Amino acid sequence: MAKSYKLVEETKRTTAECAEKWNADKRDVSAWCRADLIYGAVKETSFPFRWIIPCDAKRPIDACIIRELLWQIIELENERISEIDVSVWGIPAVDVAGCIQSLKDADYLAFSQEGVGLQITKKGLALIGRGQYDKAMNETPTALKWTADAVGIIAGSAIDQIIQR
Repeated sequence: MAKSYKLVEETKRTTAECAEKWNADKRDVSAWCRADLIYGAVKETSFPFRWIIPCDAKRPIDACIIRELLWQIIELENERISEIDVSVWGIPAVDVAGCIQSLKDADYLAFSQEGVGLQITKKGLALIGRGQYDKAMNETPTALKWTADAVGIIAGSAIDQIIQR
């Protein structure tokens, strides 16, 4: 049986097609192409000067994907979901392990102290908006300081009045 050939049209995509597949904006896809983040993307040399992207190209992991993965890891650890699924972002299930490894390599994740599970690092917590807790723990709010001062003054004057009687 003769081997079938793939048509060129079936092996290449435009930024708009990739944007739809990856749930991204076509301007972001163009920016990823310009930054050489999409392997095999080539800009046409004649009008309309669009980017041509291989069909099997993988979506770069941007801040949206990193946040989504980190939140899903939290949900997985809290047993609210049974598996990590970022297929809506154009990332197939077979690539999730590679994405998680990339997050670990970029210091968004680390192995827990037991070496069994993953732990989100301070860098990861900061990205999902949970990184301020350290600062908040070290800084006493001004209103609390004023309240403590007022209570101290009132308590001190009350003790003075009790002692003077």
